[in-house]
Amino acid sequence: MEVKSGGGKKRLLLIGLGIVLAIALLSLTYFKVIKKQNPQINNKVVKNKDESDPIASGYKWSGGPEDPKKIIIPKISVDNFIQQVGMNNKKEVAAPTNIYLAGWYNKSVRPGQKGLSIIDGHLDGYTKPGIFNKLGSLSTGDEYEVELGSGDKKKFRVLKVETVDTDKAVGVLFSQNLRVKSQLNLITCTGDYDKKQQAYNKRIVVSSELIN
Repeated sequence: MEVKSGGGKKRLLLIGLGIVLAIALLSLTYFKVIKKQNPQINNKVVKNKDESDPIASGYKWSGGPEDPKKIIIPKISVDNFIQQVGMNNKKEVAAPTNIYLAGWYNKSVRPGQKGLSIIDGHLDGYTKPGIFNKLGSLSTGDEYEVELGSGDKKKFRVLKVETVDTDKAVGVLFSQNLRVKSQLNLITCTGDYDKKQQAYNKRIVVSSELIN
C-alpha cells in the first residue's frame, strides 16, 4: 500500500506547532508581567533629594496598620522608614524624597499580601550614600524583614539579584514568578552616571519571596 508523503509532513508540522504552543503556555505558567498603568522607571536624580537623617530629625511615618513602615536588611545595614510613592507626571515610579527612606509603590500590593509588591530606594545623594547603596551585595538566600504599621513583621528571602540596563528594568521589576504567592521586588540605580542626563544607565533588581 502506498503512503503519501504529504500527510506525514502535515502531521509533523502540526506536532511541531503543538510543541511550540506548549512551551509558550508553560513559560506563562511561571512568570507574568504586571502591565497595569504601564509605569516607567524614574531615570533621573530627584533634584530635591533630602540628605538629612530622618530618624535623627524626628521623621513621623504615616500610614495604616497594613502599610509597610520600615525595611530591615541586616546584611547591608539597612533599618529605616518606608514612605508611599506613586507615579510622577511622566508616569514613572516616583523615588523617595529622602536618600535614607525607601519608597513603596502604592499601586502594587502591600508587602506580604498575595501578588507583587515593589519598593525602591536611592543609590546615593549628592554627597552621601543612599539606603540601597549596597543592594547589589545581597545574594540568593539572604533574608530581611518589612515591618508593617501594626508592628507585624514580614520576612522575605532573596530569590535573585539582577543588574539590567535601564531600558529593560521595567520588564524585570514588574515580573512576578507565579510559583511565588507573595513576591517583593527591590530596585535601585547602578552603573555609570551621566551628569548631562542626570541618570544612571543600569538598575539592580532584587526579587524576593515571603517566607513567614
